[in-house]
Amino acid sequence: MSSPASPAVTPRRRRRGLVIGAVIGGAVLVLAIVAGAIAFQRDQAATDAESDMRAVAASMQVPADWTLTDETITTSGWLGICAYSVQECPSMQRNYTLEALPDSSDAIVALLPDAEWSIDSDDCRPPENVSGVVGVCAGTTVVDGFDVSVTITADAELGGEVSGAGAVVLIAPHD
Repeated sequence: MSSPASPAVTPRRRRRGLVIGAVIGGAVLVLAIVAGAIAFQRDQAATDAESDMRAVAASMQVPADWTLTDETITTSGWLGICAYSVQECPSMQRNYTLEALPDSSDAIVALLPDAEWSIDSDDCRPPENVSGVVGVCAGTTVVDGFDVSVTITADAELGGEVSGAGAVVLIAPHD
């Protein structure tokens, strides 16, 4: 039994193969160029967002007794996509330790005195019936298109004793 003969490659089939190869190669090239342009644009946007958030943070009047302990800047999430980020993206978070717990939310307002703040509590003292690190007062405002959120924390003992204080500042684009 003989095997069927393979069809002969005609000039017409050869041209068709070359045209299809050229179309596929061109499409791959276009996709690579578009992907590169998107990556460049995303990187530039992340750089712009970071510098804008740093500018907002630099405009804050942080008291001398607040010590910066940590700063986290998130400009892109997993695989460069903000939608998969755990933290707001882009965002900047700064953590401070405070020498003393402020008595009132005036300490928050003083960070950006010209801003219009929304304060959750004027009293920054912890309740006497809690212990551990608790948020005792917080405020939010919008500065130059960014939400600024400040939370004052206290390491509290039952009875209202405070063994430490901190502040968390979060800066993210305003929705």
